[in-house]
Amino acid sequence: MLYAAKEAGRDRVHIDARGNSDAWAADHGPASLCLVWQEAYECGEPDIDREHRELFNLANALIQASITGEQNLDRIGPALESLIDHVARHFSHEEMLLEQHGYARLPAHRRAHAGLLGRANELKAAVANGQASLGSMVEFLAKDVVARHLFGADRDFFPLYKSGAARRGTAPDQQA
Repeated sequence: MLYAAKEAGRDRVHIDARGNSDAWAADHGPASLCLVWQEAYECGEPDIDREHRELFNLANALIQASITGEQNLDRIGPALESLIDHVARHFSHEEMLLEQHGYARLPAHRRAHAGLLGRANELKAAVANGQASLGSMVEFLAKDVVARHLFGADRDFFPLYKSGAARRGTAPDQQA
């Protein structure tokens, strides 16, 4: 489409109408849906960053089990269980690290973690009852866990760890 627009002249946009259509999807099979980790998501604390990357890996395993499992609880259930177990351990560890650094917003952060774990357990019950769709799982993972929590609430503590200031015993960098 880029070359078609260039050939048609300046200030042109061309769109492949089949690119997002049901006909295109039928011809090409299921899309590869996954969360992609990027270095920009790192807070600078190695354990938290490693656990966040693992969260992405486990979320992707759940998404793939949901896509290929056709609501097969033998694949979806264990994938969701692994994800929830990891998230619970991660939240506990993250809270301990934040407490060690005197994070002022820790009480609110703990409440956010508790709310996410509650929502995860509701999703687990819905999966067990056959009432959870791929969409509800992706919405929880991508929107609630990643977009709102990791990109929102977690970003508030990033200055504690940026530039290794906390590990060197100096004041944390106050840049966002």
